[in-house]
Amino acid sequence: MNLLLFIPSLAAGKGGAERVAGELGMAMQRRGHRVAYAFDTTFNEGRPQYPVPPDAPLLTYNASFLSQVHLREKIAALGPDLILVFYANCLLHEHYHLLAGLGIPLAFQECANPNRVLTDNWAHAANARRMRADILARAAGIRFTQPRYMESLPAELRGLADAFPNAFARAEAVRDYAARPKTILHVGGAKANKNADVMLDAFALLVPRFPDWRLVMCTTRPGTWNMLYYKQLKERIQARFSGNHVILLENVEDMERLYADARIHCITSLSEGLPNCVCEAMCQATPSVGFAAADGVNTLIRHEEDGLLAEPGAEGLAASLAFLMGNEAAGRQLGLAALEAAARFEPETVYDRWEAFLE
Repeated sequence: MNLLLFIPSLAAGKGGAERVAGELGMAMQRRGHRVAYAFDTTFNEGRPQYPVPPDAPLLTYNASFLSQVHLREKIAALGPDLILVFYANCLLHEHYHLLAGLGIPLAFQECANPNRVLTDNWAHAANARRMRADILARAAGIRFTQPRYMESLPAELRGLADAFPNAFARAEAVRDYAARPKTILHVGGAKANKNADVMLDAFALLVPRFPDWRLVMCTTRPGTWNMLYYKQLKERIQARFSGNHVILLENVEDMERLYADARIHCITSLSEGLPNCVCEAMCQATPSVGFAAADGVNTLIRHEEDGLLAEPGAEGLAASLAFLMGNEAAGRQLGLAALEAAARFEPETVYDRWEAFLE
């Protein structure tokens, strides 16, 4: 198969969709397929932020009309068998019209949970459901990351859809839970949806009871669009916490080590698609705590089975975290259950599903 992955944000930052696109291309190439990428070069000098196959053609463009005309010419010359379009918002409409009419089948990867796609992420929310359905009705296939998301489609379109998780490899040997530092790990981009302020509020409530614990927050290096949010986050940390109670890290390469060293992973997002951070924590036998009301999080964490789902607000989050901070046995038990549940992310099984979907 000759596959084109159309992911405009490939150079924009280290997000979940960008990682999936990079790893999918590598996996499909290993399986004998040809892979190319099309993406916007506006950010980071047009460099993909995750590894892609070194010999993969990179079809780049920008916002100008002429650049997009040239992109269509380059795609036509490449002649892929299928274009897989990654989207999470109303730009789906723009991207569809950019790619339509080339005589090449289009499949779609929805990169967030449908509620978020159709409300927060869509500029004209009143028309979002109809506009999305009109475009997806023309698809060769639609891929979701969790089965429940297929219910967001009209019944007549569900036959076009499939749902399966992203690929993550479980640790061959996990670190003994008791030997881990007393650390809560929080991972997320510097943007409002990740809700980092509530993480800080909750941890401030916990420090007097658990002074030997620390919070490690990992985020992507901010760009111009989120620099203010990032600066405010740093200022809050400096103003509220002394010493090394809270550590803020940017663009960490060895995230696996941080998950392996943490006793608790905490996700404070208001909504997610399939949160990679929870999956990565599961693969290291690290239990996650998230909010019960957070779409995408509450379908991945099974409350009191392999993690905890907290009540709203800083107080609710602090209560769930405190339970694990004060109960090593419970943390170990939930973490091991999470590791077992992570078997569904086994890469070869997931890429079998991808291959069947794309073909």
